[in-house]
Amino acid sequence: SETPFEYLVNTSYFVIPASGELDACHNPLNFIRKLCHKDDYVVFKLDIDTPGIESAIVDQLVNDPRVAGLVDEFFYEDHAAKNPMEYHGWGRQPKDHDMAKSIQIFSKLRALGVRAHSWV
Repeated sequence: SETPFEYLVNTSYFVIPASGELDACHNPLNFIRKLCHKDDYVVFKLDIDTPGIESAIVDQLVNDPRVAGLVDEFFYEDHAAKNPMEYHGWGRQPKDHDMAKSIQIFSKLRALGVRAHSWV
């Protein structure tokens, strides 16, 4: 079926290289800060398969209640150590970022009101 026009005109996709640097023009959180309002329904999917950049962006989201307050739904494939995917495609992940830390991050986001979701 076709997506209704009124949804299409209110949807934005940004398929560009992402940066984890706070003030970078390609940091997706800067797009959210600039384009989104509290009354918007914001879904943010982070899946760039570059753990260092993803972690920097997630840390910024967790530590900035203003931007977290703009995000309603967050989808993130966290590349944590001791995850089954470490043995089925990802390869070894940094040991300082394990499943326990991943759960802490998602718990913090949910405490901020962000419905945060992960998948493997």
